[in-house]
Formats: sequence, C-alpha cells, structure tokens
Amino acid sequence: MVLLDKLRLVVLIGTRVISLSYVVLALFNVKNVRGLLKTESSYDGDTYIIPLIQCTPEDIEIGSSTYSASLELSDNCNTYSWLVNAAAAGLILSALGTVFFLVIDVMARRGKGPFGKSTALGMGMLLIFLLIQAGLSIGAIWREASFWVDSYQIIVEAADMKGKAKVHANVFALGACTLFAFFSAFFIFLDVSFTIFNKKDSTASSFSVNKPVNKPVESPSPPSVPLGGSQPSKTDAPHWSSVS
Repeated sequence: MVLLDKLRLVVLIGTRVISLSYVVLALFNVKNVRGLLKTESSYDGDTYIIPLIQCTPEDIEIGSSTYSASLELSDNCNTYSWLVNAAAAGLILSALGTVFFLVIDVMARRGKGPFGKSTALGMGMLLIFLLIQAGLSIGAIWREASFWVDSYQIIVEAADMKGKAKVHANVFALGACTLFAFFSAFFIFLDVSFTIFNKKDSTASSFSVNKPVNKPVESPSPPSVPLGGSQPSKTDAPHWSSVS
C-alpha cells in the first residue's frame, strides 16, 4: 500500500505539471498556428518564409495521359484557413477545460465548494477525449507544415541557395503542443483511474466497518415460581366473598 500511495502521488504531481504546461503551450500556439493564414512569401536574411497554400498544378496526370489545366484553374489556390481555425478553437477549448478540471479537482479533494469527487471524475473523463481531439487537430497542422518545410528545403538546396525554408509559424512549438496534449490526456487517465480505484476501496472498507452484526435473539426466561406453589393465572377473577 505504501508503494501504491507513492505512485498515486507521482501521478497526481505529474498530471498537474504536464496539464499546466499544456495550457501554456496551447495558449501560445493559438496565435502561432494562426500565422499559417498568411499568404505572402518573404526572404529574411538567410531564411525563406513560405506560405502554406495549396494550388492546382498546371499539369495533371491521369493514368498514362497528361492534361494541362486552363489558366483560370492553374491560378486556383486554397489556404488551410478552416483547418487552422479549427485547430486554434480546439486549443482554446481544451486549455479552458484543463483549467476548469484542475480547479474543480483541487476543490473536490480539499472538500471545498459545491463540487464533489464525482464531478471531478466526470470532467476528467470528458477532458481526456477533448485533449485527444485537440492533439489530433494540431498534430495534423504540424505534419502538414513540416512536410512543406522539408519540400521547400529540398528546392532551396537544389537551387544552390544558401538559407533555410520555414513557414509563418514555429513548427517546433506545434509539435511540442501535440505531444503535451497526448501526455496530458494519458496522465489524466491515470489520475482518474487511481481516484476511481481509491473510491471503490474506501467504499468497500466503509461497508465492512459499518455492516451490522446479527446477534442471536435471546428468548425471555419464564417467571420464577415459588417452590410448592403454582403460577397465578391472569384470567383468575377476584373472590367477591372477600370483598366487604
């Protein structure tokens, strides 16, 4: 039990630290990821800043045939605005949910406020899915940005240009936020599991202590009868001859 209590404490501290770290990263990456909405390209010293835009190619290969797109179609480009804004919204909601969970969990453990441990458990279980969803969305943006950075870096090196390619966002921060979202969900899952196990264990212990003990019912002993006498009957009527 001592080892289990230490493990619970480690999980509890780890949950608090990782969750707070995720909140900081999530709030930072809200502005960071929305930088990918910029559509202009620039050159800053030895860095080539490229936009995250997907355009229709001039030539399209279908099977063994090659088709050339029209001028209007080749200029048709699309940004990742919906994906970027969806990821930013997921970061905001998951960060707020994490803060609420930490506050309510602390209040429930200390017995303060109107919230109980059941409320904290319910919020923790819902927050796990919210963090996973946020991690998947920001991870998709991170993967897309990393792909275009690597692709343009090959073009820069092939053209014998000195410098590095990057996008209008910090790719490393996007990756760190993705990992911390999944780490936070995992530690909250462990914390919730330990709390449920501890709650069941406490309930079982309380039931075994407070369980009533069935004592044998003692039958009342018959009234003692004087030696040589008889037990008076309750139905005996008084002798009227003795009444004056």
